[in-house]
Amino acid sequence: MDAVLLDMMRSGGRNKAWAENMVNLEARKLVDTANRLSAFHLCLSLTRFRISR
Repeated sequence: MDAVLLDMMRSGGRNKAWAENMVNLEARKLVDTANRLSAFHLCLSLTRFRISR
């Protein structure tokens, strides 16, 4: 689906704004997932550090 959205963006058709919004939404979801995962690993590391002290 990403390839289809990129093709729609490049075509300059009437769906360009919609395609750009969908790509941006997908990018925001990926960044949010990455942030949640990194926060989880950070919390886990801090917990292990506190236990080992």
